Amino acid sequence: MLTLKPLPANTKPSFLNSLTPFRPKTQTLTKPFKPHSNLAIQSVLQWNRKPELAGQTPRVVVITSGKGGVGKTTTTANVGLSLARLGFSVVSIDADVGLRNLDLLLGLENRVNYTLVEVMNGDCRLDQALVRDKRWSNFELLCISKPRSKLPLGFGGKALVWLVESLKSRQEGCPDFILIDCPAGIDAGFITAITSANEAVLVTTPDITSLRDADRVVGLLECDGIRDIKMIVNRVRTDMIKGEDMMSVLDVQEMLGLALLGVIPEDTEVIRSTNRGYPLVLNKPPTLAGLAFEQAAWRLVEQDSMKAVMVEEEPKKRGFFSFFDSEMPPPSLQNPIHTLLKPLLFLFIFAATTTTTTSHTSSTTSSPTLSTTLSQWQSARATYYAASDPRDTVGGACGYGDLVKAGYGMATVGLSESMFERGEICGACFELKCVDDLRWCIPGTSIIVSVTNFCAPNYGFTSDGGGKCNPPNKHFVLPIEAFEKIAIWKATNMPVQYRRIKCRKEGGIRFTISGSGIFLSALISNVAGAGDVTAVKIKGSRTGWLDMGRNWGQNWHVNANLQNQALSFEVTSSDSMTVISYNVAPKDWRFGQTFEGKQFET
Repeated sequence: MLTLKPLPANTKPSFLNSLTPFRPKTQTLTKPFKPHSNLAIQSVLQWNRKPELAGQTPRVVVITSGKGGVGKTTTTANVGLSLARLGFSVVSIDADVGLRNLDLLLGLENRVNYTLVEVMNGDCRLDQALVRDKRWSNFELLCISKPRSKLPLGFGGKALVWLVESLKSRQEGCPDFILIDCPAGIDAGFITAITSANEAVLVTTPDITSLRDADRVVGLLECDGIRDIKMIVNRVRTDMIKGEDMMSVLDVQEMLGLALLGVIPEDTEVIRSTNRGYPLVLNKPPTLAGLAFEQAAWRLVEQDSMKAVMVEEEPKKRGFFSFFDSEMPPPSLQNPIHTLLKPLLFLFIFAATTTTTTSHTSSTTSSPTLSTTLSQWQSARATYYAASDPRDTVGGACGYGDLVKAGYGMATVGLSESMFERGEICGACFELKCVDDLRWCIPGTSIIVSVTNFCAPNYGFTSDGGGKCNPPNKHFVLPIEAFEKIAIWKATNMPVQYRRIKCRKEGGIRFTISGSGIFLSALISNVAGAGDVTAVKIKGSRTGWLDMGRNWGQNWHVNANLQNQALSFEVTSSDSMTVISYNVAPKDWRFGQTFEGKQFET
């Protein structure tokens, strides 16, 4: 799925390195970080697949905060059961001595007969102390001690280290995740809980007291050697953020400088869930907070983070002449030539804008003629993401793999749910232009991009309060290289106009064959014309035409033994045009090979 997520704090996109700000770098921030700053927006693209477990097992994760009451135990319960529902084995440890509550939130309080203390004293075996959830057998709970009890002298971090080693070597197999619910504070209980962990999830709320405690905890975690620290911002209220009565998620990230694992909205169902001993992620119908916990669990599995957080506040509209005065240095630092250049700059821009009304040009390609246009101009919004390395051009919801090798490069786009059509539109081409904002738009330019990805909805926010890809919004997510062709990067979230156009491609349609045995899958890419594919047939040299089914995106499959046969393909696009490529793959084709056939005329 593609949910919009921010870069780690203190990290700038590579294209910023050459910019020199007007103000000195030593300037001290005296107010919270504003969401419409230069933080680039990125996209997480996940669609119709199970997350892939990253890192060595078991993944020992401590869930901590410093301040009590921010939702550590609720997070542990919901993330743990979400991981179990994704098919991973999970052991959750309640490390809060004397004040345990994890068993209550899970509805297992009446089944806890033994604890880790009894195991260490030799009163029971480890498997007897582990409580298996009846709803999900791959989820187990272990409490350190009984309520209102104290740890025996000498019980410390080494006990949890021993526990982790014992879980690794048990006969049932090593668990995929060991989640440790850390007690509040930074005393001996905190030190005991973090000793065996190799990564941490910091839960905080967007208020000053929680953030100060969280910042202190981050320092202690790093001193203990835990470098993989992500945060979950809990109890977020978009209505208060809009009224500037609550810090936004971007404010929190600016202050703590941590990668973002999830954003959990304020939800009244949390109290009902706690009282019933029934975690939010099991609710039917699902709740907003439950969905947000499931998304956080997904990212935890893949050691990912939200590379973009939707901006909760829109940049304020400004008048045309404010363009000349914004971002200018203080009067004491201004060059006298600035005053002289303002009138000339106005005349230059005025002349440029009047010229472009009669001759529209594109920064990447000439504007399509009417014969190549498939729809009229419509309104939407667009954001961007900044690739941190070349590998970020690999993958995507349409299944094209390496976008450069597939012929798409950086001229690509991810679409919101209301436009993505469950992947059927993959490969289609759109022309975009920035509108309605002379401050940020680059006049007279447009870009042409192909659909390769999906921007998943973020139900932790409302459609107009951060969930930019939530239905019914029409939203485009562009690479920064494409976005900068039509707007200045500081714009972040821009109004645009778009229209569907015919695609122009070099070479023929490409067929990448994969599979095993009688299962054959074909990825169809580099399609000209309409760009998207609605039907595919395949023919072996010893068979008739066989209909292929859409697997996902533009991956099509068929169950047939076609080995040692030359393969032909019939491809139909959304404009009902059909092209047949005979004997594209020779008789000795192999899985993993790519072949090129005929192309649609444009």
